[in-house]
Amino acid sequence: MSESKLKQQRAEYSVGVGMPCLATIPWQTALALARTTHAAASVGVPINMHVVANSSLVTIARDVILENYLAGSEQFLFWIDSDIAWLPEDFFRVLRLTKDLGVVAGAYPLKREPAECIVNLTEPQTVDSRSGCVAVDGMGLGFTCLRRDVVEAFAASKE
Repeated sequence: MSESKLKQQRAEYSVGVGMPCLATIPWQTALALARTTHAAASVGVPINMHVVANSSLVTIARDVILENYLAGSEQFLFWIDSDIAWLPEDFFRVLRLTKDLGVVAGAYPLKREPAECIVNLTEPQTVDSRSGCVAVDGMGLGFTCLRRDVVEAFAASKE
């Protein structure tokens, strides 16, 4: 396969990362973000950061980020909380699954003892044999990827 054809296919995975944050982010988050953007660049996946810093209300910051994302052309919106860490392979697995499923969230532990994840599972619980994903009724957006058509349909329903 030619290099230009490969880059065209990778451009299908253009990503806007939405990250509401305070004035600073933990070094673990910065390192995860640096490793992920480096890995993405090395395989030709463009990442654009949509950040709102110092907003006291995360809901308002997310609204601003969503508006900025919709004004752009990225094919995916990946919400990442500014206080978590991940591996690039986790990011890419969620991204690949989102291409097929539309919305995919990764569970992550809350910062409390004992460690726990908050995921509201649907009943009955079934695991998709192809993706390994389970349907949920709700969970946090802290590591969630959405395909553009899903974001646009949601935004249109709120007009």
